[in-house]
Parts: sequence; structure tokens; C-alpha cells
Amino acid sequence: MSLVLGAGRRTGVLHYVAAVCSVQGLAYITQLILARLVSPVDFAVVRTVESTLNVLLIAASMGMPMLAITTVAALRDEEAQGRILGTLLGLSAAGGLITAVAASLAAGLLAPPAPAYLRALAWIMVLSACSRTSINYFLGKQQVHRVAGYTVLLSLFSLGIVVAAVLTAGLSGWVVGRYMSELLFLALLVRAVGPSLRLSPLRGDQRIGSLLTAGMGISLSLLVRTATDNAGIFLLTFSGAPASTVGYFGLASLVLLGLLIIPTSIGSVALPRIVARLREPFGVHDLVRRVAIGSLALSVLLAGAIAILARPTIGLLFPSYVPAVPMLLLLVLAVPFRALSSLSGMVLVACNRVHLTVWTNVLTLLVMIVAGTVATFHWGAVGTACTIVVSEVISAGTYVTSAWLALRRVPASF
Repeated sequence: MSLVLGAGRRTGVLHYVAAVCSVQGLAYITQLILARLVSPVDFAVVRTVESTLNVLLIAASMGMPMLAITTVAALRDEEAQGRILGTLLGLSAAGGLITAVAASLAAGLLAPPAPAYLRALAWIMVLSACSRTSINYFLGKQQVHRVAGYTVLLSLFSLGIVVAAVLTAGLSGWVVGRYMSELLFLALLVRAVGPSLRLSPLRGDQRIGSLLTAGMGISLSLLVRTATDNAGIFLLTFSGAPASTVGYFGLASLVLLGLLIIPTSIGSVALPRIVARLREPFGVHDLVRRVAIGSLALSVLLAGAIAILARPTIGLLFPSYVPAVPMLLLLVLAVPFRALSSLSGMVLVACNRVHLTVWTNVLTLLVMIVAGTVATFHWGAVGTACTIVVSEVISAGTYVTSAWLALRRVPASF
């Protein structure tokens, strides 16, 4: 990874991957364990609820986690960074509460028994939104190593709690375990940011209104992107596909999202460096080029490894989910394209071209909805998987073109 971000910076990627896998990736790991412990029919409920929460969490966060990277990276004064952090956490908590109320009221739109579990888990968005904002604060300061080790240890402990709860009380235990793990993570991160946190009002040209405006633009883009990521589950659910099929596809899509954590983490680590280079743009083109090559190479390697190991691994660890293998083999084709889209999106955010990410994600979602509806009704889960691959190819082409045009406005260092 030193080729990606430069000598001495690969540890930043490793620390961030560890932290993301611990905080955001815990839900994915928990779901994989649940797939082993429950039937495909029950796992369909888990994936439907978690997919819904993933989409709603973006709205709940209101773009504050991403702003925690960009605003902190752009500030030099620690007092100003602390005031920004306090404001972002407050907005994250408020957004989480509002979204949780809305989710509880609208839960009946899902097929039973999913609404009951969504209502029970809706309030976890308050905790998750604050956790993501806190950990991204350290990324903006390029100090994520301060919490990475603790989050990994806490992740292992939390996994034990969730597994014990599921074995004891089934899906009800899953709900309790999710809350306990999120509370533990938030407590750790709040303790870590405590010395830096300032609850005093913003000063200078910093305004809550401007933060909300910037955050909502980012949130809208991420909301559409996350809706696209989870559209396959929703299409199969609303098309009336058997619950077992939804469970098989749920496992395949879960593996796909897990694969993307590492390549997208490289882009996230690069984001504050790209922002810094834009202030002094020498080398920004070379940095983006190296990150793109590294992300693409890593994603191809990961996709190839999964393609080779999918059948024997699922047959050994998840024997009830063997029908998911063909779906997974199709979905891994999208991994390199999604990695390019993710990095290009970071470049556009750094260049203050968030509106281009919104329109690109809207285009991708429209392709997914229109083509996916037809393909799902005609060819089932295989048609859904093929549509995801096609939409990611279109998304990557649009994103890369937009990022290239944005970078042309930055003076090259060569």
C-alpha cells in the first residue's frame, strides 16, 4: 500500500480499515454470522431490515461524517476543529432522532415480520450517526491510529455479545446485541474525542446553516448511492420472490459490500490529503493516479480471490446458501468498477463538485430501478445481479469522466 499513498502512509490505510471494519463493518460481520446461525428465510428479514437501516442512516447522518473529514482537514486551529466536531455531533444526533421517528412511522411499508424489527432497531441510527462522525474526525486529523486498536478489540468483544444473544433469543437477541455493540463503540469514541470536543458556538465564517447545506448535498448523494447498493434486496422483496431467494441474494450482496470496504477505505484515507494538496496543488494529480491504480489493483485481486473461493467456502461455512454462489460470481464483476466510482466520488467532494456525485448517483439508481425491475421479473435474482453489474459500469464511466474534468482545473505538478 505504500505505492498507493506513499512511504510511511500505508499504516493510515491499515488503521482506517481496522477502524471501519470495527465500527461500520461490524454490522456486516454480524450478518454473516447470523447467516450461519439462522435459516435463509429468517436471514431475508435480517437483510431487509439492515438494508433499510443502511439507507436511512445516510439520511440520519445528514452528511456530517463526511464533513468531519473535509472541514477538520481544512482547519489548522485545534479549537476551531473542536467547535466543528461539537456542532457536527449535535447535528448527527438530531438527524438520527428525526429519522428514527420517521422510520418507526413508515415501517409498515415492509413485508411482515420486518416492520417489528425495523421499529425496534430504528433508534440505533442515533448511535451510529454519532459514531461515524467521531471516527471520521480522527481521519480528518490523520490520527485514526489513536482509536483503531481499541475498536478492533471492542469489535471482537461485541461480536461475542451478539452471537451469545442470537443463540439465546434468536432474532430478538440480534436486536439487543446490535444496541449493546453500538453503545460500546459510541462510548469508546466519545471518550476518545472528549479532550478535543468543544461545545461553544462556531466562530468566523463557520455557520450551522452552511454546514447543513453542504451536509445535505453530500447526504443526498450518499443516500441515492446507498439506495442503489441495496436496491437488489428491495427489488426482490417487492417482486414477490420467495423469502429463501431473498436470503440467498442477501448473502451474496453482503459479501459484495464487505469486499468494497478496503478499496473504499483507501479513497477515504486519501481524501484529507487530496484536500490538503488542493490548497497547495503540487502532486495532487500524481496522488490521485497512484490511489486509483492501487485501489483498482486491490479490488481486482479481491474479486478474483472471491471468485475462486466462493463455492468451496460457502459450501463449507454456509451449506444452506449454496444457491447464492452463481449470484455472487456475477456480483464480484462489479467490484473494480465500484472501487473507481468511490475514489472518483472522493475527488469530486474534495474539488467541491458534490452536485456531480448527486446526478451520477441518480442516473445509476434510475438504471437500477428501470432495468432491474424488468430483469428481476423475468430472470429473478440472476437478472438483478446482472443489472447491478451494468449499473456499476455506467456509474464508473460517469464518475471517472467527471473527476478527470474536475482535476483538469487543478494545476499539474509536472
